[in-house]
Amino acid sequence: QGVHIFRSFGAEELLSSLLATAVFREYSPAIASVMVAAQAGSSIAARIGTMQVRGQIDALAVMSVDPIRYVVVPGLIACAIVTPLLNVLTTILGLASGWFFAVVLSGCDHGSFMANLYSQVSMVDLWVGMGKCLVFGTAVGLIAGYLGLRTSGGAAGVGKAANNTVTYTIVLILVVDYLASMLLLSWGL
Repeated sequence: QGVHIFRSFGAEELLSSLLATAVFREYSPAIASVMVAAQAGSSIAARIGTMQVRGQIDALAVMSVDPIRYVVVPGLIACAIVTPLLNVLTTILGLASGWFFAVVLSGCDHGSFMANLYSQVSMVDLWVGMGKCLVFGTAVGLIAGYLGLRTSGGAAGVGKAANNTVTYTIVLILVVDYLASMLLLSWGL
């Protein structure tokens, strides 16, 4: 979509700069976080919810095992680690697919695309994207653990906890991503 807009203004060579900045700061962190929320978040909530419904969480507490530390924290740590790692993969795929659509399908010049790809990208863009992923991954783990521990009502409650985890975390990711972007822009970052 950007190729046609940039062509109409004679600024086709700047397309890759916009693509790289957008992928590093916005698209890749959001997509990676939503994928973790949809897959891992729902799975964590369902696993903990099933343990809650079956009384296993109460059994852990009776045995003097902290259920939060034993059941919730591993999922939280996993989400916080996996989301930035997945961000690296989605960034690579985002830049590669941007190159494919611009150069191969739309006929942009490969040399110009590659020369300008990183001209506007700074280390701040990389750290902003990775920081967002760390925050969003941690939020996914926290929300999944919280909703899993509050599960009641049998199998229907487990399904509701898993569904609510995905819904709440995706909405949270999108809203916080927007607010963080506006805040960072106002600070000049």
